[in-house]
Amino acid sequence: MGRAALIPATLGLAVNKADCFCIRADTETMLNAYLVCYLNSQAGIEQVAARAQGTTRMRIDVGNLKTVFVTVPTIEKQTQLVEELKRVETTIARVRQSLSDMDTVLTELLNTIVGNQA
Repeated sequence: MGRAALIPATLGLAVNKADCFCIRADTETMLNAYLVCYLNSQAGIEQVAARAQGTTRMRIDVGNLKTVFVTVPTIEKQTQLVEELKRVETTIARVRQSLSDMDTVLTELLNTIVGNQA
């Protein structure tokens, strides 16, 4: 089924296609960014999958999506969790980039070695 995403306010008007929902949290109790993080967490994914229906392709409708239980800590805690997740995602992106860079250097080195032997 898909992933939850936070759409930037700068996007402007947009049309949702089939199987795409626009959900807005009550921002007095829940940050939209936190809701996205929760829905993309293992607990959120499992709940959504448990409510999916379909014979050839599993889907979830808005009614079933509304039954997903979301743990709601304080706004302060939500903010902290979202920021921590951003830091982790940034670190993962940096590690992936470093691995890609090392792979490039290794490939160039091997090509140099093979080229010198020919």
